[in-house]
Amino acid sequence: MVSRDGPRKDNPEGASSFVLEGRTYAVLDTELYFGDPGTIRVRTLPDGTRRVSDSPQYRGITPQEVAIAQGERLWTDDYGGKDAYIMALNYPTAKERAEGKTGSCIEIHASCNLEKAGYRNYGGTLGCVALYPAFARRIYQQVNPGTPVRIVE
Repeated sequence: MVSRDGPRKDNPEGASSFVLEGRTYAVLDTELYFGDPGTIRVRTLPDGTRRVSDSPQYRGITPQEVAIAQGERLWTDDYGGKDAYIMALNYPTAKERAEGKTGSCIEIHASCNLEKAGYRNYGGTLGCVALYPAFARRIYQQVNPGTPVRIVE
């Protein structure tokens, strides 16, 4: 969980909880990264999940993965701009991967583009759940990392 102005959330593995202009990305499998995405090292877990690592023993990020990270710049209007609130979901889990489910970097987040276009005219996301910034802020303030989420059509 990350936002522009908090409240501070204790994220797993100690990741920062604040969006920094020009430095905060969602990469790989719903990993938050703070810095230059071109310097990321990647370790792959036995279930196929990819994780960011500082260890030089792991592979560098591929040009395709850098391009994806550049599209996941969490300070932009796609993520709420000055009102950025992003809650990354742990999907798919190891169990869901074993069931054949795929995907990565699914988030519930604010979107200025949704607010500008309006619900009926919004072009949507590539799998995320976009909310009006005020709604995203309200949810962000009420939940913490690890809160179970169920998305229903």
